Amino acid sequence: MPFKDTTEPSKIQLMISDYLLDSLTSSVIKATNVSESLKVSVPHTVVPAGHPLELNTDSLDLLFPGMVAKYGANRFVDLEL
Repeated sequence: MPFKDTTEPSKIQLMISDYLLDSLTSSVIKATNVSESLKVSVPHTVVPAGHPLELNTDSLDLLFPGMVAKYGANRFVDLEL
């Protein structure tokens, strides 16, 4: 229940919840299509060859087990963020 501070002479009380902020940001993202404009592509060529974490299925299989089994060994991976 909202708290009414009787010592304050103001006539209006404003309550902002996390639900309001979540709904507002969700509506803005859907209405403005901001998610499409913020997409970032990271090609596998960004990481130099020989780096311990190359963008290929073998090295990413350490972080995401099963990539080699699903996509094959030593295949390049381009990330879409």
